[in-house]
Formats: sequence, structure tokens, C-alpha cells
Amino acid sequence: MSTIAERIYEIVRELPESKAAEILDFAEFVKARESPESGDFFALAGLWAGRDIDEESLRKKAWPELRARFCATRIF
Repeated sequence: MSTIAERIYEIVRELPESKAAEILDFAEFVKARESPESGDFFALAGLWAGRDIDEESLRKKAWPELRARFCATRIF
């Protein structure tokens, strides 16, 4: 019985070099995603603690000219 790594090797060695490179890229991506250095997404949540930031304020800062043009054409 072969291991998973051996099965992958058997399949990949029959592929053209460009397709084998895609498999390698994917394997490296999976490995990087699982490494402790990749960090915890929610560990950054504290970065925004105590700041007065909401969706509306972000939109105002991100697209000020679009907001002005949009508000000028709408009746509230």
C-alpha cells in the first residue's frame, strides 16, 4: 500500500512540467496556510479596538467624490 505522498508523486511525474508546477504551487499554498507563521485572522481584531470606525465612515473616506456625486443626484 502506498502513502498519499507516493500516490501524488506517481500522478505528478506523468504530468507535463507546467501542470506539475501548478500542483507544486498548490501544495506550497496549503503548507503555508497551515503554518503557525501565517497568523490568526482574528488576532488582528484588537487592532481596531477603541476606534470610531464604521462602514459609513470608511465609505466616506474611500470614495469622497463618488459620494458627493451620488448624494447630489438623490433626494433624501
